[in-house]
Amino acid sequence: MDENIHTNTTNQEPYIVTEIPNTIAEKPHCKTLRNQFPFMWKLCLTYGFCYLLFAYQNTDGIGSGIFALVSAYFLLWIAKKLKGNPIDGEHLAIAISTESVFYYLAAVLISFGNCLTDNGFFLFFNHVGSFLLFSIASIKLFYKDKQWDFGKYTSILFSFWFQTLEVIPVPFRDFTAHRKGTKKKMPDSVRYVIIGILCGLPILIVTTLLLGSADRVFSNVIESIFDFEAFTEWFFSHLTENMFILPCLFIFYCFLLYLVIAALCKKNLSEEVRMPKKHGVLIAVTIFIMIDVMYVLFSGIQFVCLFIGIMPSSWEYAEYAREGFFELLFVALINFFLVLFCNRHFNKNGVLKVLMTITCLCTYVMIASSAYRMWMYVDVYHLTFLRVFVLWFLAMLCFFMAGSLISIFKEKWNTFRYCLFVLTCFYTVFALANVDKQIAKYNVAQFEKSLPEIAHTYAAHLQESPTAQQSSYDVVYSQFLETNIPSLYVYLPDGYEESKAYATVLYDLYAHYGLALDEHNISTITDYFSMRHHFYLYDYERSSYEHDHYVLDENTAIYDTDVSNSIFMWKHFNFVEYDCYRLCKLQESVEK
Repeated sequence: MDENIHTNTTNQEPYIVTEIPNTIAEKPHCKTLRNQFPFMWKLCLTYGFCYLLFAYQNTDGIGSGIFALVSAYFLLWIAKKLKGNPIDGEHLAIAISTESVFYYLAAVLISFGNCLTDNGFFLFFNHVGSFLLFSIASIKLFYKDKQWDFGKYTSILFSFWFQTLEVIPVPFRDFTAHRKGTKKKMPDSVRYVIIGILCGLPILIVTTLLLGSADRVFSNVIESIFDFEAFTEWFFSHLTENMFILPCLFIFYCFLLYLVIAALCKKNLSEEVRMPKKHGVLIAVTIFIMIDVMYVLFSGIQFVCLFIGIMPSSWEYAEYAREGFFELLFVALINFFLVLFCNRHFNKNGVLKVLMTITCLCTYVMIASSAYRMWMYVDVYHLTFLRVFVLWFLAMLCFFMAGSLISIFKEKWNTFRYCLFVLTCFYTVFALANVDKQIAKYNVAQFEKSLPEIAHTYAAHLQESPTAQQSSYDVVYSQFLETNIPSLYVYLPDGYEESKAYATVLYDLYAHYGLALDEHNISTITDYFSMRHHFYLYDYERSSYEHDHYVLDENTAIYDTDVSNSIFMWKHFNFVEYDCYRLCKLQESVEK
């Protein structure tokens, strides 16, 4: 401790000023981040521009996937840069592991799934899932998480994002330190070039407009490169947005990247996992004995009545088999969490391990029973998104139960990390599968199977002799259609009109059968291909009591070569919307 004795000009006693040293040592990561400020601010500016270019006002386009790819690349690049620049010869504890890269890759793939669907469920959970996976992958770069469980990871995620608020002063502090540490001034040549650009840009714009007005060929060449009229109209029609919202979001995303890295570099999140107090084994044994007796009885009934089909005389098998799948799903979930809870909070012996194993095996019987009942229900009432989701979840639950079964016998097994990996794999495949289109394919295939043989015969006859005189045959066939052709509407789930994913399947059905379908089914298909319904928005400013006015949604105008588009519109490209728009236009031209 340094002490300085000072005296004043009066006769008072001297006093002591004590200099308190800075006992809080700065983390090496923070020093490295400050040293990399010239690299970071350029990268952050680029990141802000990438957000405006790819992801601004874009929830379901290909641009959101590209922005996720840029985000993953920048985060890995920064981590590699920080790791490769040690402070005082000490390398930083940053681990670019295969696991981190995997979760970054999954987040990117999920984000690209936005341009493969128009389902609101996926558009919401793709963004939520991508955000969580980016957070988890970034934390894995700086922290050792091998022993973390669900509760620990949840608290770490909340603490991490709260820390991004705490480190808001860090970019300004690093900038100040960088300015003080570097006494170099901007080179005269660079400064002169910047001044020249700022002065010459207005002159270039004015002279280009004048030359375009003087020469029509030159004007056409310039307009083919950049549509000034469309840009001017877009800028002034969104003046408030362009003057306030765009700059604010640009600044926000520039700072966001720096704040995330600064929060990670603080390294003050505790990696320690507190193990809970273990309770007596008899409590858990008593619980599992009671439920296992019931589960074994229930499983035996499933084998006898459901899988083999031996039913009491007063019961109908079809009615029995097509009920109870949701209840079984919930019981299976309860068993999964019960096994995890007992593994963590109770001491284990051989008896408890056997009882928990019986619970897991009976849970597999319940999962199989639920899936079997659901599939029988689908066989009668066809697919909907909810039914597909239940089957998908049951398949994933099988893997979850395998993890809980392993945890019974393997003490150091981290069930959370295993389940996180399984969930990531399952959801990534689910998000990229275009589920609505698969549902449409299955349901339409079931409709085709239900068509009577005469429909196929009639379709083949039309292909062989389309100009033949068959009036009497047509009359007989039309009467047959009225009583024998099933309704396509029955095979389509509620709300199918709102999904653009059915376009390809319905158009192929109509192209294959054509007039072999009855009038009602043809109307169901043609009504679906409505441009106004799918791609036009109601214009309240132009509407009146006499006429309704609709305008083409500007985000879908990119699919039409006859409509002028901004150069920034490509980021909204969505494959499902593109297929639907193309087929709607084709159907519209056929009807005309």
